[in-house]
Amino acid sequence: MKAATSTHISHKRLVMPLNLSQRVAGTFYMLYGLAALFKLSQYSASGHGSLLNLVAGLILGSFVIFGFGLGLWTETLVVDSVAHNYIIKKGVWPFLHLSEGPLTDVRSVTIVKNIDSLGEGDSGDVSVSPMLIAQLEWRDGRQPLQLFSVRQESGLFSRYPAMDRIQCRASKVASYLNCHVEDQSSR
Repeated sequence: MKAATSTHISHKRLVMPLNLSQRVAGTFYMLYGLAALFKLSQYSASGHGSLLNLVAGLILGSFVIFGFGLGLWTETLVVDSVAHNYIIKKGVWPFLHLSEGPLTDVRSVTIVKNIDSLGEGDSGDVSVSPMLIAQLEWRDGRQPLQLFSVRQESGLFSRYPAMDRIQCRASKVASYLNCHVEDQSSR
């Protein structure tokens, strides 16, 4: 699941980070691991050192390393309207994998609905939370690139309908890419 992303549009370039939720998760893992390592070091300093503390330290250290790696991971879409091309940057800096091509490779911005099961509630029924996802569809049939997502809330949280929010953002990106928006969420 991806969090809402911020999009920077200038007159010539569109820069769109695609994985902000991964960075937040990485920060959480890193801080959790560091806090737990600190508590473990206090416990060990009081004379309770053992092999179990060493194993726990290695596990918590892996949380820190995993979180650091997630924090460095980047996935960004850059569209240059002057040169009429796109660049997709993926990976951990400095080992970025770049994919690039002309804007004619993009067929459309498509809105799809993904239904996640959130588990059973108190009454035994399964709670579902629909997610609307905007993604780039390619002419050559490659796997779509997820741009952003919006959770469809119900009740008190539906002040701004999710479909309106995602349609607005998808239309802006589609107009910049000079393509159309396809709504496949009702299928």
